Amino acid sequence: PEDDVVLEGNSKNMACVGRGSSPLEYRWLKDGQERTGFSTSGRLRLINVSPQNDAGEYRCIVKNSLGMVLSKKAQLDVAYIGQFPSSPTSESVDAGQPKVLSCPPIDSVPVPRYSWFIDNTLIQTNTRTRFITVDGRLVLLSSSGSDSRQYKCRASNDDVADDRISQTITLSVRGE
Repeated sequence: PEDDVVLEGNSKNMACVGRGSSPLEYRWLKDGQERTGFSTSGRLRLINVSPQNDAGEYRCIVKNSLGMVLSKKAQLDVAYIGQFPSSPTSESVDAGQPKVLSCPPIDSVPVPRYSWFIDNTLIQTNTRTRFITVDGRLVLLSSSGSDSRQYKCRASNDDVADDRISQTITLSVRGE
């Protein structure tokens, strides 16, 4: 078997090829536990794959009267993107101080790309006053009254061609 990423809800065929004296007997393991639902020819068909049931490490065992061979490991990942928490939040910072806004946690395989919106307008990243980190945090280097706005984070998963936008994070800058 080979490492692969498959979209949630799709099907996946995995093949195991054994050589030796017949008859050959095939077995599949997922995360070290025996897996059922494969053909006597060594093909494993996963239907309507889900991260919970199907993502993991797969190996094939081929046996005959002379012995047994265990295949190399193959990692199967299921590409998906979850949902952001549904409640808006409020944060505050003193004028002139840096502020880090964190994108709310979201489950996604692979890890999503992040972008941010201010008052529903996409932020141009990496300016003199702010930048976005790889893990999705928006860093304001020196907060001012003009930063007292509504922010939203977008997580984009290119493998599933989908994205999610967080609830509003309202930022208040004190002392200006």
